[in-house]
Amino acid sequence: NHLTHVAEISTTYGYDIESVDESLGLLFLEVKTTTRLPSDFGSNSFHISENEYNCYLNNKTQYQVVRVYDIEGEKPTMQYVDLERVEMKPDGFLVKIPTT
Repeated sequence: NHLTHVAEISTTYGYDIESVDESLGLLFLEVKTTTRLPSDFGSNSFHISENEYNCYLNNKTQYQVVRVYDIEGEKPTMQYVDLERVEMKPDGFLVKIPTT
C-alpha cells in the first residue's frame, strides 16, 4: 500500500498525500478539514492555495480534493470535491513591500 504524507516533507507539492489507485496509478490527495458538521453554516467553504490549484490544473485526472467534516468528533465524514463543479472566487492578495 503506497501512502506518503508529502505535506510533512514540504508545502511545495500542492497536495497533502500521495497514493495510488487500483491500477497503481499515482493519486494526489488534497485534504481540507473542518471541525464543523456538513449542515453547519459555512462548512461548505474552504480555501485552496494558488499552488494547490495549479497542481490540480496540471494533474486533473490524478488530483482529488477530500473534505473531512467534524474532524475532532467521534464520527468524521468525508466528501470528494470536484473542482470542476464548484463556485470559486478570488479571496486575497499577496502584498510585497519594495525594498530600497
